[in-house]
Amino acid sequence: SNVTLWDNTSLSEKAAWKLKAHFAAFGVPPDTDTDDLLGEWIWVDVGQEVQTQGARAGKLRNTVIALQPVENDEE
Repeated sequence: SNVTLWDNTSLSEKAAWKLKAHFAAFGVPPDTDTDDLLGEWIWVDVGQEVQTQGARAGKLRNTVIALQPVENDEE
């Protein structure tokens, strides 16, 4: 099914590992123009956790666990 799931990251040094993981899933270096990734596919492992803050506190939410490249024969 087509579902949108956001996985936000930051350009800070502390979050550099996460940004690198996103680019690695696409198999490209971190300085790649993200426009070049439009239309490309990756696998996203999704889990659930309890929302701890806000109006939905106490309810389950989907969260990105890991990003993985798609092998050419799996697209």
